Amino acid sequence: MPVQLPLRKGAQLNYRAEIDGLRAIAVLPVIFFHAGFKPFSGGFVGVDIFYVISGYLITSILISEHRTGSFSLASFYERRARRILPALFFVIFVSIPFAWIWRTRFWMAPSDFKEFAQSLVAVSTFSSNIFFYLKTGYFDTASELKPFLHTWSLAVEEQYYVIFPVLLLLVWRLGERWLTPILAAIAIVSLALAQWGSQNAPDANFYLLPSRAWELMIGATIASYQMSNTVDETIRPNIFRNLLGIVGLLLIMASVLFFDRTMPFPSLYALAPTVGAALIISFSNSETIVGKILGSRALVGIGLLSYSAYLWHQPLFAFAKRIFDTGSLSETALAGLSGASFALAYFSWKFVEVPFRNKNNFPRKEIFMFAATASVATIAFGLFGHFSKGFASAMTAQQKAILDYVDYNHADLYKEKSCLLLPTQSYSEFASDCRGSPNEQIHLLIWGDSHAAALSPGFRFFVPAVAQYTAMGCPPVIETEIADRPHCRAINDFVLGEVSRIKPDEIILNARWNFYQSQSINFMTELSKTIGEIKRLSPLSKIYLVGGLPQWSPSLPVYMLRESKSLDGESCLNAPLLPDLRATDEQIYDVAATNRVSVLSILDKRCHLAQCRIIDKLDGKKFLSTWDYAHLTEAASRSLAAILLKQMSEASNSVDDPCR
Repeated sequence: MPVQLPLRKGAQLNYRAEIDGLRAIAVLPVIFFHAGFKPFSGGFVGVDIFYVISGYLITSILISEHRTGSFSLASFYERRARRILPALFFVIFVSIPFAWIWRTRFWMAPSDFKEFAQSLVAVSTFSSNIFFYLKTGYFDTASELKPFLHTWSLAVEEQYYVIFPVLLLLVWRLGERWLTPILAAIAIVSLALAQWGSQNAPDANFYLLPSRAWELMIGATIASYQMSNTVDETIRPNIFRNLLGIVGLLLIMASVLFFDRTMPFPSLYALAPTVGAALIISFSNSETIVGKILGSRALVGIGLLSYSAYLWHQPLFAFAKRIFDTGSLSETALAGLSGASFALAYFSWKFVEVPFRNKNNFPRKEIFMFAATASVATIAFGLFGHFSKGFASAMTAQQKAILDYVDYNHADLYKEKSCLLLPTQSYSEFASDCRGSPNEQIHLLIWGDSHAAALSPGFRFFVPAVAQYTAMGCPPVIETEIADRPHCRAINDFVLGEVSRIKPDEIILNARWNFYQSQSINFMTELSKTIGEIKRLSPLSKIYLVGGLPQWSPSLPVYMLRESKSLDGESCLNAPLLPDLRATDEQIYDVAATNRVSVLSILDKRCHLAQCRIIDKLDGKKFLSTWDYAHLTEAASRSLAAILLKQMSEASNSVDDPCR
């Protein structure tokens, strides 16, 4: 439905097609980013552009209503309900049966279905940004498998619009002249908070309103300024408008093409797409180059579908990826799903969005009744799914025994928060006992990410003096920046200092090598540099590169359930990700040979041909080797440690000879 908005003081609220075209420029990159198309590595900035547009449009309407004396909170929330809720609940109600079918076929485990049900409650109460923030633990389900993860942005917007109309009402009493400076001041404070949060609390910074409000405030400030100032068109001729509009479009394009998920966001980097959107909104019109481009029929059409397309794309991608191994969908399939998002968007726009916006079809009372009824129904189903633990009661005893590993108590085993740091922890939070006993020479130092931490319990069982310095998502590679891990580089610098101070007899470097290798083309070179620094600082220490662990998609327990396997069945199972893991191990071998250090292979000892071990024994009892996609149980950690220690004892002492 076309939007009406002002251009200058005293003007009527005129439709601007370029705003709808800008919506298209926002939604397309988001969908293509989630599809994984590499040219759109920064497509996530589309959300930031939407915020600027929303802040501008809503503020324009509210100021106009305040001026005419027609503003009311009931009317405001009626418009929000008409705009947001019908399409949202339509997508939810269509998604629930698919989630149920996926649960019955173990494409969605009961624990995942439980989280899905919880997310329905969060979406219905516009708190999904808080819910998904609380669910961003390192061992949590991969984000691309969560059907309603994208609703975090809707929650941020709706929380903003709970506060903003009241704020505007209060400021209006001070006088309209105060509105623009107050909105600008709030935007500056929120931006400063976002910059600080990007370095110190990245997850909260990404999901929560305080560090996102400035993006909406940019649009609000523009609207307030434009409506409070008469613009002399002779001061801003078309050449000036054309230039700034083009600059705005280039800023958005550069953000989409050159930003990526490794960048701290939102932060000062987010000024590029938001200022770009602000320039287009402020200076482009139907007579400018950018205005004509954005006002084209194709982009305006996509813009009109943008809300529904945004709602549909994530459930489509998430449900499809659950059928296959994560990330294995072809580009053709992902392109098809992207197209399906717009096909469904057209249907929901034409038959849901447009009819519900018509007050003749649905008066205010009916809209509020619909919102209340749909919310109660969704929340009720969500609570039922939560308290039934994802309807786990429908499973057999053998299936439940396998699924229990989803809640495996790994925290104490891995020394989580003390010697296995969380993404939010800095090196100063390593516990004193991470270095082992202070009064004896450390025999073995383990350095790496959570995969290395999973090996540590086994080594501690056999070796009397073990130091463990591990951090979630941080490979043992110096001078490397890791997305969403602001402390990673400092942690590795600290561990390198500990190597210099402790000078352990032996050092193990282990990580999820295949993941980091896929994130950086220079990763193996950087690993070589790290080995060189270790040799320089502690030349007598023997260094061992430990190869990758077997990995299962989406996790070993779920994979076994899909394959109808039990704890009493075969001890090995086909490992679908094995070829990729072996390819990365080959590169580890090359790094080891170049740097004259030893390699300890896990795959060679745990896998044969296409199969890998899934069962280990501890005290005569059988246990799964892995409780999620790769992290070891205590039984597997001990079993592997015994194997690796044997390899270490057999390694040639001359390989690490610093005099060679």
